[in-house]
Amino acid sequence: MEELNRVAEERTEKIFTAMRTHVALRTDNLFSYLMLGQWLFAIGCAVVLTPKSYSGSVSSLHPHVWAALILGGLLTFLPCSFVILRPGEAITRHVIAVTQMMMSALLIHLTGGRVETHFHIFGSLAFLAFYRDWKVIMTAATVTALDHLLRGIYWPMSVFGSANISHWEWMEHTGWVLFEVSFLVPGCLNTLKAMRELSARQVQLEMMNEQVEKNVKERTEELEVTQRQLMQSQKLEAIGQLASGVAHDFNNMLGGILAYSSLLKEDYAKDEHLVSSLSVIESSAERGAELTKKLLAFARKGNYEHTSVDLEKTVAETVALLEPSLNEKVSVAIKIDRNLWPTEGDSTQIFQVVMNLAVNAKDAMPTGGRILITATNVDADLDYCNLHRSVTPGSYVRLSIEDNGCGIPKEIQEKVFEPFFTTKQAGSGTGLGLSMVYGIMKNHKGAVGLYSEPGHGTVFHLYFPRSKKVYYQDAPVSGMSIPSRTSLLGQEILLADDEETMRRAGSDILSRYGARVNACENGELALTELCANPGKYKIIILDAIMPKMNGIEAFHRMREVAPDAQFIFSSGYAESAEITELRNRYSVKFIQKPFKAEHLAREVLKKVA
Repeated sequence: MEELNRVAEERTEKIFTAMRTHVALRTDNLFSYLMLGQWLFAIGCAVVLTPKSYSGSVSSLHPHVWAALILGGLLTFLPCSFVILRPGEAITRHVIAVTQMMMSALLIHLTGGRVETHFHIFGSLAFLAFYRDWKVIMTAATVTALDHLLRGIYWPMSVFGSANISHWEWMEHTGWVLFEVSFLVPGCLNTLKAMRELSARQVQLEMMNEQVEKNVKERTEELEVTQRQLMQSQKLEAIGQLASGVAHDFNNMLGGILAYSSLLKEDYAKDEHLVSSLSVIESSAERGAELTKKLLAFARKGNYEHTSVDLEKTVAETVALLEPSLNEKVSVAIKIDRNLWPTEGDSTQIFQVVMNLAVNAKDAMPTGGRILITATNVDADLDYCNLHRSVTPGSYVRLSIEDNGCGIPKEIQEKVFEPFFTTKQAGSGTGLGLSMVYGIMKNHKGAVGLYSEPGHGTVFHLYFPRSKKVYYQDAPVSGMSIPSRTSLLGQEILLADDEETMRRAGSDILSRYGARVNACENGELALTELCANPGKYKIIILDAIMPKMNGIEAFHRMREVAPDAQFIFSSGYAESAEITELRNRYSVKFIQKPFKAEHLAREVLKKVA
């Protein structure tokens, strides 16, 4: 603040000085023309008002004419020289003040002390006030006072036009001069004060303007960065929507492949060569289904449901998706401690966190290196929290992502979690990755810690609180025998799915096991069918996402019509929070697409049983 005030004072003084210099230069020029005009006027007065001088019978110019020419010329040449050689300087102003008042004295002398010419003094003082310099006024007043004093005593005729005057008369003239000066000097001082205040205000305006320009520039840069980030986010949004749509449709296609390949394996179980080929098709479809699950998880939006999380599985899925994009010189190692405490959260969000940190680690090692992902149990006591400031006392599962890349400089480590902050080149990153990591960990009521040494790598520690909750889980189906062809004999099943492939696959699978299936293309048609035959269907299979009426809405309407019916939801997306709530409240089932024939049959058999 002191430095800012000092700079402001210096700039104010600089502007004030520039203003005074400008006024002085302009007034210098004014007096150069004024002195020239006064000289010519003095010559005219001498010629017109002064009679010729006679010496016997010979006439000659009166000495007043020579005084006007020579003395007036000297009084004009001297200040004009200073105006040319030393413009704007204080000495020039005082030389002009002295010569101007002496020019007034010359004009008074040339006119024989006429009263009218005495007013030339007051006019001269007024013109000298244009300098806004009270010192110049005092110089001029002093010269005038001395002139009237000396000439009033020794040559009163040249001042008052009479030799018989009182000594008080010159004092009267001096008093009038001082009377004018008493107004001009405060006026100059007030003008200087106003000029300085104007300079100060100009400095304030300049500094405000500079600050506004700086703020505008910073804001413009922020807006440009935000615009780039928005465009990048929109691209990611578009990619997410595209991935979601493609993955969903692809999932339905895989559903038909997987369902019919499993049916064919049952039909041709004795043909080993065909079964082997169908197993390859089935395995490829299952791998494609796993990939679509990851794509759907990446594109997922909306509210996230915290459930029990298998960190080991989440890390493995992340690495499996990340490895194809890694440089061959970058290796990934996973080290998960046994008997990890249970933790809770949203597996999709945790997947995104691990993926972001792993991708950042890869980018930090352009020439190769190693990524190490570890998980261990941590009891954070006060001593531990003093060393790790982001952590509060408690029990955590600590997930760490470590690399041996270039590291993060200490001066920017506190900024890395800020939105839109990035060290990557323009267009190479959004600056949202680590801020998203920070936000997700806060949503999980956990913490994130960072340790990095430039040139030695970086490690991010993710702290997930230990959970004591028990979440709903399906009973294991291991050891359950393959359903027979008559397992569902006599069962009336209502199936609603907007995808023709899945409707046909579901109908064929359930019909294969003896059920009679009525397949509808949306929830509204299925509800109409159920209302027409309220006691007919004991098993109802609903796709979660359908046009006109989705599965969840149809479920609530159907329960009113057939309260004893058993419901199974199916979807290509992961189980939503709404379906999880329905499972816990009404014991409905959920089966994710794509599915094998025996998988669907088993889920239906559970409801029949």
